[in-house]
Amino acid sequence: MHQLSRPARRRINSFEMFEACVACSIIIIVSPIFVINGILAAINGSPYLRQSIIQDAVGRQIVFLQWPYGILKNTLLLLNVIRGDISLCGVSLKHACHDDALAPLTSLKPGLFSLHGQRQLIGNIEMTHGETIRFHESHNSFHFNLSIMAKTLLCHAIYQGNALPTPSTFNLFGIKIHNATAKSAVDTILSAPKETCRSVFFVNVNSVNIAVRNNAFTSALNNADMVLADGSGVRLGARRMGVKLRENVNGTDLLPHICKGASKRKLSIFMLGSAPGVAEKAAKNLQQQWPQLDIAGIHHGYFDKNHSDEVIDMINASGADICLVAMGSPVQEQWVESHQHQLNIRTIIAVGGLFDFYSGNIRRAPPWMREIGMEWIFRLLMEPRAKFNRYVMGNPLYLLRLAFYNRPTSH
Repeated sequence: MHQLSRPARRRINSFEMFEACVACSIIIIVSPIFVINGILAAINGSPYLRQSIIQDAVGRQIVFLQWPYGILKNTLLLLNVIRGDISLCGVSLKHACHDDALAPLTSLKPGLFSLHGQRQLIGNIEMTHGETIRFHESHNSFHFNLSIMAKTLLCHAIYQGNALPTPSTFNLFGIKIHNATAKSAVDTILSAPKETCRSVFFVNVNSVNIAVRNNAFTSALNNADMVLADGSGVRLGARRMGVKLRENVNGTDLLPHICKGASKRKLSIFMLGSAPGVAEKAAKNLQQQWPQLDIAGIHHGYFDKNHSDEVIDMINASGADICLVAMGSPVQEQWVESHQHQLNIRTIIAVGGLFDFYSGNIRRAPPWMREIGMEWIFRLLMEPRAKFNRYVMGNPLYLLRLAFYNRPTSH
């Protein structure tokens, strides 16, 4: 098991002292509620306290006391924090971890806050549950734990909606969006039969703003086989529609899952789009990370669309199973809609500026900005002139549209 250095142990011990003080302070603040809960129990002839058992994400049992009546029934878990049974930050008490056999070996305590729980609020798909546990363990410190707590509280305030339903699809401004997880999306992409080319698109705030004034683009989106929700703006839109978005299935974070799955299944990828040389550089970087990944072919996106048939012949001749199209919206979606029937591949995916990220031409936002759904701020800072209309003008316009949008009564 991972051994912590003495400085690391001291930092964690200081956090344990801090969280015990926090737990005591909260108990003092909510003590009037405790009195009310006790009175309610007495009125109902019930024991004042009830003993309950819960399990953390890796199956460890925690015995705690609970109020049988009243509000904030689980606040007595704070006594477990004071006792040292659980931590403020640690392994999730809400979500079971099924995807990593190494996770039960963790030295992390169960926690009221967890890295996985925080990422669930924004639907982040960069790590599996097991990977978040190992990442937390390797970065466990006072500062790291405080950051988890702060980001969790912030994301809960902005994106709260845990009690909302999670239908398989929902409608946002006339666009049918699939409420998928990364796993289900990847399974759909990789398991499509060769005889039928499936199309997969992503919808973000900019896509919605374009679709509202471009009926042809809306039609192209709705004719796709799968449309995935990309970004915190769509999460807010889903909440406005009375829907909880399962995950933020954006192309940049989904690609590693696709590459990993394609490598295992021996499926090949064709990369179409971006400026000359960009896709080649992105392909090289992807193959360095996944040496078994088969890149069947590459072509830039700066070709006369009257010559599309030649490009399609090249894709079909390559024997590719999956084609990534990076031409920007709405051009890429409308090109796919027009030529999907000519392609002898499993799946075609419109990916926007994906190649620029994986080629290294454009930097991604720091992890902490991605973890609270604010990557767009970083993009604006990096390219203020190019992204001004998209974010400074487009985001407030989108929020106004949401505010005045009449929510459908059914999904």
